[in-house]
Amino acid sequence: MSEGFERVDFEGLLRQTRDTLRTAREAAAEQAEERTGEGYGLEGQVRVEVGADGLVSEVEFGPRAVYLTAEDLGEGVREAVNAALTAAKTGGESGPAPDLGALEENLRDLQDQGIDQMRKLTAVLNDVWTKVEARR
Repeated sequence: MSEGFERVDFEGLLRQTRDTLRTAREAAAEQAEERTGEGYGLEGQVRVEVGADGLVSEVEFGPRAVYLTAEDLGEGVREAVNAALTAAKTGGESGPAPDLGALEENLRDLQDQGIDQMRKLTAVLNDVWTKVEARR
């Protein structure tokens, strides 16, 4: 009666999928907590760091900054702040993104194998039912 059935490790596939989901969720939370950014302006004469809270946490000026006009210095600060905010938004210093493609593939495999097994089970049950009906 188990003819045509192949052993599929559903539990293993589900465990692997859950592990991938957990890893993705943890990585996303960690990236959100640790997302900081650093930006430079005026060819490195202005350095700005943005903290995980989105606020400017550090501003540093290089030695040549004292010779700049207020307008040039303001432009350098603006450039550095924008670069730092962009770096924080894009996760410039965060680790690699979780492989959601692998997760999708695992889920697709699990679904395909489950559907295939259900078709085989249904065929066997239909065959058994037909034999029971024939004996009546």
